[in-house]
Amino acid sequence: MDFPDEISLSFRIIIIKKRFYLSWAISHFRPSMKVVLGVYQVALPTMVMEICSVFIMAFLNRVLAVYGCTALAVLGIFMHVRSIIYMPVYGLSQGATPVAGFAYGAGKNDRVKETLVKATVLSLLLIGWGWFIVQYYPLWVMQFFSSDPILLIMGVSCLRLATLVLPLMGPIIILYSVLQALGKGATAMHLSLLRQVGFFLPLIIILPRYYNIQGVWLAFSVSELLSALLALLFFIRKTNTKYILNGLLIGAAVGAGFAVFETAGYALNMSQYYNQITDILFLRGVLAIGGHVAWAAVSGAAIMMVKKDQPLSSKHVFSGKFLQLFIIPVILHAIWDMPIPVPTGLQNLFPVQILLTVAIWFFLIKLVNSGLRQVEEISKRNEASQL
Repeated sequence: MDFPDEISLSFRIIIIKKRFYLSWAISHFRPSMKVVLGVYQVALPTMVMEICSVFIMAFLNRVLAVYGCTALAVLGIFMHVRSIIYMPVYGLSQGATPVAGFAYGAGKNDRVKETLVKATVLSLLLIGWGWFIVQYYPLWVMQFFSSDPILLIMGVSCLRLATLVLPLMGPIIILYSVLQALGKGATAMHLSLLRQVGFFLPLIIILPRYYNIQGVWLAFSVSELLSALLALLFFIRKTNTKYILNGLLIGAAVGAGFAVFETAGYALNMSQYYNQITDILFLRGVLAIGGHVAWAAVSGAAIMMVKKDQPLSSKHVFSGKFLQLFIIPVILHAIWDMPIPVPTGLQNLFPVQILLTVAIWFFLIKLVNSGLRQVEEISKRNEASQL
């Protein structure tokens, strides 16, 4: 549209303005306190979280200043790399926020849950590619910023330790955004402040005393894991989780988090041997599907089988049905750690761990089938009630 057309359109709007719902009348520019308060109800928590992040970052810089300018440079590189990885997730959260908000306003809570679940899964995929690169090719990433050997060594350690559970931040970001869309910005603020002030701040004070600068990098991962567990508990409480399949997924998530930090402990104990650290990370990552991830999944499913619709209490943990299932991962874990002799030619194939993985997955498949039958029975009952 050229300039004369814009002038003509302006005159037409002025002449027939009574036909428009919006006009240039001064009365339409008067602020509504209800609208202003609604805006700040969503915006204020974000502002508080951003201000808190500034203070935390200032304190973090003071902690790292003890280790020299190289440590500060590595932190700057890490923050830039992490921002690039987060970028698509932030875009996804900006898209999910209005969808969840409109669905909530229309009273369609199922749409809100659908938006949350789909956005969460997509966030894991979007952030997973970045996690894979910084975990397996950290030196390649650092070489884009510097060729200094000392900085590269410190940077590789930072990228690996500070991003151990990075994919979990995708669902956390989505949860915070959806909560704000539902008008629960205060809840999102409390969860975020707990992550930064309750988890991250004490960790960057405590961990460096035991692990030096590696403790600073590890504080990022530990705080993110604790935040993910907190968000998981919040989600379980709000959704009244009671299905076997839910227990499998929740247990697997908890087991994966524990496996990550157990692996980090092994890596820190061998921090002077770079090649061995790489082998340990890869090997334990592969074996985790038959280890802590699977064991915790069985335990989670067992809890849901005995809990059902009731609030979780100590009586469920000590019930016979739960203990019968819980003893399975306990026994398999004990066998996993036993020094069982293996023929020399088969040591690198880890036959004991492979057999134990097959055994635990036999039970997992049976639990999945039980979960599917449970869902089918609930669906049939719902269909019968609608007739």
